[in-house]
Amino acid sequence: MSHHQDTVRNALSAEDARLYDALGRSQNPLQGAFSTLTSEHRLFAIGGWVLGVAMVAGALYSVTRFMEAETTRAVVGWAACALGAVVAVGFIKIWFFMEIQTQALLRATKRVEMQVAALAAGRADAA
Repeated sequence: MSHHQDTVRNALSAEDARLYDALGRSQNPLQGAFSTLTSEHRLFAIGGWVLGVAMVAGALYSVTRFMEAETTRAVVGWAACALGAVVAVGFIKIWFFMEIQTQALLRATKRVEMQVAALAAGRADAA
């Protein structure tokens, strides 16, 4: 731990120090994905999970119908449906990755805000 981190931690109350430590821990990708369910955009996240599962099911259904199709028109139609569902799943995943990154940036910003507030309080006490 650096001298700067010790100074910040000493300036914080016990509850703020626990929050400071919690914000400093990095999350693995699975924790990051589930943290989107507690963000302010949780309804979009839940909708994304549901839509993602539905698109995977739709893609699997389209592939099975593609394999059973007898005419060229049906083959092309079911292939287009499967491709569209797979692309939709990709877009949903990209959105989730951006949301996970946003959550990580917010944690880092809150940690910096706490550091600035603690250092400002420490300088005000010294003056």
